[in-house]
Amino acid sequence: MDIALATSQPVVNPNKSEKFRVVFDCAANYGRTSLNDRILQGPDMTNTLLNVLLRFREGAVAVIGDIRATFHEVNFTPHHRDVLQFQWLKDGNVGNSPEVY
Repeated sequence: MDIALATSQPVVNPNKSEKFRVVFDCAANYGRTSLNDRILQGPDMTNTLLNVLLRFREGAVAVIGDIRATFHEVNFTPHHRDVLQFQWLKDGNVGNSPEVY
């Protein structure tokens, strides 16, 4: 069984130097496979600009929103939380057992 891992690196916003966020590289290869190779491709849910503009004309009021840090702010039921865990290899050593967060 091939194991697919995603490498990660911290990214710092110059305007918020006290905070950093972890960015995962899911295209990184390990054993000739990557996490992107193992993920099922879903339907294209991107709205085209034409469809958005046409929907704006359907009603009297248009509502838009700005979603920030959605993944970390969405609450999941305990039943589904196992599949959303982070696993971290201490010191980047693949021989170590991953720490689960």
